[in-house]
Amino acid sequence: MRVGNLIKFTHVSKKPEKDDIGVIIKVDDTTGRVDIWWAKTGNATSKVDKMLEHSDCFEVINASR
Repeated sequence: MRVGNLIKFTHVSKKPEKDDIGVIIKVDDTTGRVDIWWAKTGNATSKVDKMLEHSDCFEVINASR
């Protein structure tokens, strides 16, 4: 995951209002921390390993260059 990647989140309950699109705004390679700006919910922080644990909910839909 890199700054500028777009992330699609699909909630496990599959409720449309829970779906969101975000853009990675910061990545800390030493800690694995990722800051994401979500279209619906605003700023949030996660870790790459936590997102990968739930790969059925998160999808990178655009890789920046």
